[in-house]
Amino acid sequence: MYLVTDEGGAQAALKLVDTANATARLRLAREVAALQSLRHPHVPRVLDAELDDAEAFVVFEFIDGPSLSHMVRSRGALPPEHVAHLAEVLADALETVHAAGVVHRDVTPANVLLGPHGPVLIDFGIAHTQEDDRLTRTGLVSGTAGYVAPEVIDGADPSPASDNWALAATLAFAATGAAPFGTGMGALSATLAGEVRPDVPLALARALTAAPQFRPRPRELARLLAGADETAVLGLDEVAPTLVAPVWDDEDEEFEELEEPAELAERVLPKRRAVLALWGVALVALATVAPLIAGALAIGAAVVARAVESAARAVWRSRERRGVDQGGVVAQAFASPWHVGRALVLTLPSAVLAGGGSFLVAWLASSFYRMSPDFRLWQALALTAAATVAVVLLAWGPRGAEARRGAHLVAAAVAPNREWTLGWALAAMVVMVTCFGISLAGIDPLWWPLGPNGPY
Repeated sequence: MYLVTDEGGAQAALKLVDTANATARLRLAREVAALQSLRHPHVPRVLDAELDDAEAFVVFEFIDGPSLSHMVRSRGALPPEHVAHLAEVLADALETVHAAGVVHRDVTPANVLLGPHGPVLIDFGIAHTQEDDRLTRTGLVSGTAGYVAPEVIDGADPSPASDNWALAATLAFAATGAAPFGTGMGALSATLAGEVRPDVPLALARALTAAPQFRPRPRELARLLAGADETAVLGLDEVAPTLVAPVWDDEDEEFEELEEPAELAERVLPKRRAVLALWGVALVALATVAPLIAGALAIGAAVVARAVESAARAVWRSRERRGVDQGGVVAQAFASPWHVGRALVLTLPSAVLAGGGSFLVAWLASSFYRMSPDFRLWQALALTAAATVAVVLLAWGPRGAEARRGAHLVAAAVAPNREWTLGWALAAMVVMVTCFGISLAGIDPLWWPLGPNGPY
């Protein structure tokens, strides 16, 4: 890269490329195409380009300022409020890049310049659009060690999620003054093992998860660092969970108390309380229309949740032993018959208790409303009460903690971000309104596979 001056005295940055290297030329062409398609104050403009001559070059807008890497290494870590501002600016730039269909592939402190008008994301020399073929040869990783996402190290194609991971690593460097996974070849093994430095802030450590689908988007991460959403810091509804498995104390089924932020980031359980609560009410509503079908779905959901929870334990223990992920928890739950079989056995006591409790409630209620002129209304209320008892016993009955933990993991997998969370919430509300509307309209419930009158 050269600093050049035009006839008017304006400075610019000129980048030359070896024309004998076809791969470098193609990369340069991609860089030019990517930058020409973007208009953002924190991404440098392309002023001129010549790619066909013997000496191909591109002229970029000159950013007069040091790199983030140089600034931090010379002056130390940035204060939290400066890191939050840096996150906000870079998040906006990176999401604009992704919206243009471009993956940067090398978001690092060295590629963030602190210009007079704020941080600028530079060096798209290895950027590619999502429709392009990869330029990296098989078996090689293109990028900067310590800032390459673990799935890319394992051979996956770079994606916006891998850029998001690199952004979190860059911000962690700014916040602590050191690369979150070290440098050199050791950084690659530390990245695969998830061995993030213990002084990395919790929000950033959680964003450095090995599971791409669980990473917060750049703007969500910026909000966390700004402290704009305290519930999202705990991973409740807005931000995706961090890793594929929590940790448990097998004796009392309580979470272990973890002191180090990195450990907490690795093992914290994702939460989706709002979505699970809405779907619990939706099951109750369905019970007023088709009681036995709703009961079967509730038991099936408990089995799935326990299977996923069992797989989560297996995945976490594998990470403890080998330092690598086996894949998503939900997929692992059904990859081995052991997890499903174990879940069926453990669900049986709570299913029997839930079935007995709900039947008792419905039977007691029926003795009061059978002769009432408002029979259908009272029947709907009785079924609602019975279904509520069943759902509560399935979730808080024998070994219910396993079912609840597994349910959160499943919900986090199917609702990894705000859009999916809202979608599932709306779907649950549609089921609720429809089913309660049918029951309040006086339509007889469906007692399949029993007779038309069910147990009455």
